[in-house]
Amino acid sequence: TGDAVMRAFARAVPGQLRTPDRLGRWGGEEFLLVLPGTSLHELPALFMRLRGAFAGVAVPGMPQPHGCTFSMGGAEAGRDGSSFEVLLRVADRRLYKAKAAGRDRLR
Repeated sequence: TGDAVMRAFARAVPGQLRTPDRLGRWGGEEFLLVLPGTSLHELPALFMRLRGAFAGVAVPGMPQPHGCTFSMGGAEAGRDGSSFEVLLRVADRRLYKAKAAGRDRLR
């Protein structure tokens, strides 16, 4: 069932993204979104759109609505020239803070 949920998420997200945005699986149960030109203050609206799209997609083997949720952590590339690795660590820390705060959250 876990793989079906991951595939459902991967089906739901692309319709909410712009042409330059990229989604990829990152690790076992994580996805990485690269959103060029997006600031941190824009993430809450995107998070809400993604939540709605994911809630509406069917997950084979599960009743609808499926009730599955997700959390996000974000980082913004700035003028300081932070490397991809630094941005990834920041986003990962925020993701785990979101999960610790009760899941289905954005940090």
